[in-house]
Amino acid sequence: MPRPDDRPWPLRVEDAHALLVRKGHVDPVVAVATPQERHVAGAPDQRWEIGSVTKVLTALLLAELARTGVVGLADPITAHLPPGTLLAPKVADITLAQLACHRSGLPRLPPGVMRRSLSRGGMADPYADIDADRLLAGLAATRVHGTPGRAPVRYSNYGVGLLGHVLGEAAGDGYENALTRLVLDPLGLVATSFSDEGLHQGRARGKAVGPWHLGALAGAGGLRSTATDLLALLAAVRDGSGPLAEAIAETLRPRIDRGPLRVGLGWFLLGDGDLIMHDGGTLGARSEVRVERHTGTTVVVLGDGRGGTARAASMLLNPR
Repeated sequence: MPRPDDRPWPLRVEDAHALLVRKGHVDPVVAVATPQERHVAGAPDQRWEIGSVTKVLTALLLAELARTGVVGLADPITAHLPPGTLLAPKVADITLAQLACHRSGLPRLPPGVMRRSLSRGGMADPYADIDADRLLAGLAATRVHGTPGRAPVRYSNYGVGLLGHVLGEAAGDGYENALTRLVLDPLGLVATSFSDEGLHQGRARGKAVGPWHLGALAGAGGLRSTATDLLALLAAVRDGSGPLAEAIAETLRPRIDRGPLRVGLGWFLLGDGDLIMHDGGTLGARSEVRVERHTGTTVVVLGDGRGGTARAASMLLNPR
């Protein structure tokens, strides 16, 4: 963490933006807001891939569906899978909350995903062909690491992607529609969707690359958004207000509390929960979102598929 910085916000934001430009990011966006002011360097309404930041919105959908009784946080996934779905040992014991806080024991990716990606020539769009049938079929061939709920935190795109699919089925209108209806629209996130329309050109290793499409794993990282929308999300998280206040509070309740690391539903909580954070990455884009509770500061950084975004976000924090 950096030392507290008392300089005016515009200078700090410009410095963070300049860091990204020096590292080769093209048209990055750095945004900071407090209850009193907002400062942005870059285009606040440019749409970017936000990768795994999608996970906090999928977790919020879980909390909202649990609040209204559609699902239960402690429901086993078998309660929401098609009858006859074949499962490897221990999979039946995994709960919805465990998927959201990475305590399911599921691996990072479904069986064979990386192998198929490499056989097609690299990471151009590695998840695009994962449909619901392939997602569910993978549960029969998946090795669960440890005991669900007691295993160490094991970050899993597979787990949160599966969660999104299951929630969409439970809601009755599919993950994308349910997320839009119950989370994105109530929060006023008007530019946040799975569409590629108006999307920033991704770049990796200095070259233009196409976006990723996650198929049935969309809940793990398929959204596109803007700094404006992400600041609105973070303000709702910071203030605990608005139509999803109860569900947001549920996502921030630690499910894992081990030393400096706490994990809520989707969110990572550091410094006794004072810093709420997540990041995201695809081949061509990186994203960082932070809420610092003791200062009321919210931070969004959006850049290309290269390093420096986490450092830029840290430059805008004032740790105690």
